[in-house]
Amino acid sequence: KTKRKRIKKKNKDMIKVSSSGIEISSDRYLTDNATGLFFWLNLFILMKLDILSYLNIDSLSGIKTITIGVLLFVLSTAVGLIISVFSYMLLEWLYVQTEKFWMKLKWPLLPIQFVAIYDELVQKYNLSSDNCQSFFVLIEEVLIAQKVNLERFLIQRGIRVLLRNLSFILLLDVILCAIPCTWNAFVQSAVLFLCAIILLFISGYIGFFANVGLLLKYEINK
Repeated sequence: KTKRKRIKKKNKDMIKVSSSGIEISSDRYLTDNATGLFFWLNLFILMKLDILSYLNIDSLSGIKTITIGVLLFVLSTAVGLIISVFSYMLLEWLYVQTEKFWMKLKWPLLPIQFVAIYDELVQKYNLSSDNCQSFFVLIEEVLIAQKVNLERFLIQRGIRVLLRNLSFILLLDVILCAIPCTWNAFVQSAVLFLCAIILLFISGYIGFFANVGLLLKYEINK
């Protein structure tokens, strides 16, 4: 019974239905809706660049184009969810490595002068790059149980998942661009691959920053 209440509360937080309409949580929008919309935009750009020339939409009439556009918009959430699943299975381990990189570097904390406090908390809880992930998950569960407002951190998590998903889409583009096996195709693939890696590092940066915020929140609310 308690588990059912938690599930209902979680669903209520993600999707709220009221007389004014349907509200989707910001982190859910970032991870699913925005990913799906970017995927359709990416597909459209590939068609315009003749990389997917066999998908010709120029011959469609105005009504058909509008109908397809509305249908794709409706399906964007489902497509984004599928991409999130695949990007998690294939890229999450690499994201964890990038977050460990930022944890060791600690550069993101320099602008806000949080390095000294962070080092103190790391020593206090005996954190390392190997056990930090499980510890961050644990303190997040504790803060949720204490009903602490984590909206800002959920938004940051949503952004980092969005960037991971975009990186996955760009890696798919790398494969499609490399198919002609020409010099131009090689250059395009190399640029897209570099952009995908950069997005992963930025994703790790944001994820690390969010986890540090959770750590400070946990320390304050103990």
